[in-house]
Amino acid sequence: MHDQNLSSYTFCHDGRTPDKGFESADRILVHPCYWLGLNLSRNALAPDEAEEINDEYDIKVDSLNPKIRNTKIGQIVAQLDKIPLGREGERDFELWSLEALKVIFAAQLVGLQLHPNGAAVQRRDITGTNRGKSDFWSRVLLDYKSRNIVFDAKNFQELGPDEYRQLQSYLTGSYGKLGFIINRDESENLTSGKDLDWTREMHGSHQCLIVKLPAKFISRLLQKLRSPEKHDVVDRQMWKLLTTYETNYLGLKSTRARKKSASAKRP
Repeated sequence: MHDQNLSSYTFCHDGRTPDKGFESADRILVHPCYWLGLNLSRNALAPDEAEEINDEYDIKVDSLNPKIRNTKIGQIVAQLDKIPLGREGERDFELWSLEALKVIFAAQLVGLQLHPNGAAVQRRDITGTNRGKSDFWSRVLLDYKSRNIVFDAKNFQELGPDEYRQLQSYLTGSYGKLGFIINRDESENLTSGKDLDWTREMHGSHQCLIVKLPAKFISRLLQKLRSPEKHDVVDRQMWKLLTTYETNYLGLKSTRARKKSASAKRP
């Protein structure tokens, strides 16, 4: 199906029932591997635009106008530096976070929305449903029981106990035991005596893992998505980040290894 916002197609190869309804204006593309059997000719994608398709994923393949998608990504990345820190830019930062998450997790999280419980005390800034359809998100679902994912947007650099406790209070029921804080820090690495101590405290006392996801880190993921052949770059980076938390910060022994892509297995 064609995504007008990203100017790209998302392919599904496993016969699943679609998770949305189709409208008369929607553009549907039969996967190129079926064209020969159906006696179809190319009228949507050039050969070089389809050659990097990997059937292990829901893949976004650039359409005839990839510049639209790259322009959108560029606009999101550029907008971040225009948002002032603190309360002044709080609302804009929440909206920025939502738009960025919709791009980097387009095929993995559905129903991403802002303030789903806006009238409640525990309003949860951004939530989305985890389909468990990639290595990373399947790991999150299996290991942390997180079907619904919460992202708490904080428009400042340093996180303290209040921010960690607040997010931990959200992690019940279908939210499982893993959540993300999006902030304005320069690095995704944890600092001893600050983030690291509270990450360990939340895990030790509540068995919850809270992952810091700086906006700068998200921007780097967005920039990597400009190359269509790097369809799984976000999943690989998120997998690596989670492993760092488990093995380096919490001292846990990892029992999982990310599946290698078909290309990586070739000699």
